[in-house]
Amino acid sequence: DTNLDDVRITGSTENTIIRIDDEGVSAGSLTIDVDKTGDGIAGPNDVVDFVLNLSDDTSVIELNLGEGNDTVVYSLSDHLQGSTRDLLIDLGGGLDSFTFDPNVKNIESSSVLSFDVLAGAGKDSLEIEFRKVIGSSINLDVSLGGGSDFCLLGFKGGAEINADASVQADIDLGNGNNDLTLLLDCDVGVTGQGTLDID
Repeated sequence: DTNLDDVRITGSTENTIIRIDDEGVSAGSLTIDVDKTGDGIAGPNDVVDFVLNLSDDTSVIELNLGEGNDTVVYSLSDHLQGSTRDLLIDLGGGLDSFTFDPNVKNIESSSVLSFDVLAGAGKDSLEIEFRKVIGSSINLDVSLGGGSDFCLLGFKGGAEINADASVQADIDLGNGNNDLTLLLDCDVGVTGQGTLDID
């Protein structure tokens, strides 16, 4: 949304590891770690426990990671409540992985969570899981490109999509010997309308 609380990280040929922890509650905060070379040693070009306080309930996170073997982990430390997050993730070439981990937190209170994930050539792995989606919407647009890729879309134990919530997933596995795993252990529309649409 062009505010100063938006995030843009650009990679190169390094094997970069990025971890983003989202506090979730309206104008909360993001805690960001970037290990540029993926060596586990804090260097002068790395980012360690950087806290970005959000000025409102909307944030755009844009990652363009280049040609290395990159790892991205996005997790929730609290429920996403009344908030909008746009995750624009270009993993680039290489053997890349992206994980969204809700940590048994919910997407609720009219939140909007959008994923636009693009992977290039290489054996890529995506794991995106949710718990409860209540009165909110999730939109996934995933394109895995070439290579033998793995994609998991799942709902953890006790998951539900209720109270006029919706989950829309458009997954393009691309060329290669690909593996799509769906874990759909969730209640849909038990208390108020809920929709789950996977293409």
